[in-house]
Amino acid sequence: SLCRHYNICPKRLIVESPCPDALDLFTQGGYYTSFYLTHARPSDMSEAQEDSLARQMEQVACSGKVKALSFAAVWYCFVKERLRTDIDLLTWAHRTTPETLLATPFGWDLLTDPDVKVILVKRRGEHHR
Repeated sequence: SLCRHYNICPKRLIVESPCPDALDLFTQGGYYTSFYLTHARPSDMSEAQEDSLARQMEQVACSGKVKALSFAAVWYCFVKERLRTDIDLLTWAHRTTPETLLATPFGWDLLTDPDVKVILVKRRGEHHR
């Protein structure tokens, strides 16, 4: 109803959630949806936790309930190594400027990966771009 009220095309929005079942309704409704990884960083996880998360990501990606996975850039290598399914990737490089992203090998990995559809970076101020 908000899309109708404000005349916003649902295809111009990204609906994110750590709950793929809730996202399924939006996906079926034509929205671009993304499963949001809420874990802090891969280094904080045990091997068993990593395996469990990798299985969960794979199940969600194959389920058809979402169109993408969203995660902090620190998860990029983990996602690329452990995910065997083609799905769009959305990320953010926290505390990284566009110039820094362009100047690092890691940034180029993100920028040249055809699976990465969105990279949010920080600009001056309190907003993200």
